[in-house]
Amino acid sequence: MQWKARQLSAGYSGKVILDNVNLDLEQGTFHVILGLNGAGKSTLLRTLAGLQPGISGQVIAGERPLASISLKEQAALRSIVLSGRQDVVGGLLVEEVLQMAMSVNNNTEENKNRIVGLLHIEAFRNRRLHTLSDGEFQRVMIARALLQDTPFVFMDEPTAHLDVVARIELMQLLQHLPEELGVGLIITTHEVELVAQAAGHFIIIDADRNVHAGDADWLKREHMISRTFGGDKVRYDEAQGRFYTS
Repeated sequence: MQWKARQLSAGYSGKVILDNVNLDLEQGTFHVILGLNGAGKSTLLRTLAGLQPGISGQVIAGERPLASISLKEQAALRSIVLSGRQDVVGGLLVEEVLQMAMSVNNNTEENKNRIVGLLHIEAFRNRRLHTLSDGEFQRVMIARALLQDTPFVFMDEPTAHLDVVARIELMQLLQHLPEELGVGLIITTHEVELVAQAAGHFIIIDADRNVHAGDADWLKREHMISRTFGGDKVRYDEAQGRFYTS
């Protein structure tokens, strides 16, 4: 299944932030949206996921315009993970959250246990949400999304508010999910160094808010990270996958 954007304009209150966006997002691929602060990463992700309407153009899920699909049907096609502690009752047990997520698409205990293993949450599945660290909480929210068993999962800044170790651990877990579960994973992030070597497909929003897309070979061949994030005081070493100050 594909999730596509065709001549999409995205923004707020009629103000266009991103214009003429054309994308092909594949199931089973790790897609990363990168750009400077304020470039429109979250706006693009929220529009692609159907959380806010596009100003013009189309988002297409499979062969159908997303705008023509009911909210109930959309929930069977994509799940969403937003940053921060929201949308759940802190007194719930982790296991209760997982069980509720399973009911959306009648998922199985076998698949639940597989996802628990992939995200390394076995050790705290019987704890209450409010006792979890930010990193543990985020993994539970990702497990909840995966248990909805949708072809695509959209995540807005999944490593926000996490410490360095938790960010690295989470990104390492995320990179294996598309292959293991066949899900199309689309995230926004500031973690350029972490995802440059991990993702299979990149969506770059440049300083002029033009949207470019391609695979890992394209990213290196066109020096997209250096062109987007480099400058007089910062350079990106593509061989090392690291930023350095000049």
